[in-house]
Amino acid sequence: STVTLDALSGIRNQQCGRQNRTTSACQDYEDFLENCTNSTLQYKWEDGKTYCSELIPACPDGCPRINGSKCSTSDRDKGLPFWLNRCNSAATVFRVKELERQTGTATGYENEDCGSYSGCERPDVEK
Repeated sequence: STVTLDALSGIRNQQCGRQNRTTSACQDYEDFLENCTNSTLQYKWEDGKTYCSELIPACPDGCPRINGSKCSTSDRDKGLPFWLNRCNSAATVFRVKELERQTGTATGYENEDCGSYSGCERPDVEK
């Protein structure tokens, strides 16, 4: 079966307000981007207009404490629950399992425990 990314990620579960002041579930990504009412997902763009984002990274230069990022693990992304913890392998497994659940299709995706990799989640921050 088919599932849209809007449905999978939770965009359609967000509320959107329109110019006629009615509020209802966001219809699609464009509706969400321009009309979502969730203030934690809103940001001002250079044009002065307020938009919404499915993910507002606390650490835009990469994952916390990985790849030389200056962000710490206490910095937290804001966004739709589906996209949070983008640097966490367990969260990635959740996203894959949710895709499998909503489509009824097994992906065959397997993810080994992070601890089986040298330096995983414990990178050398001195580099």
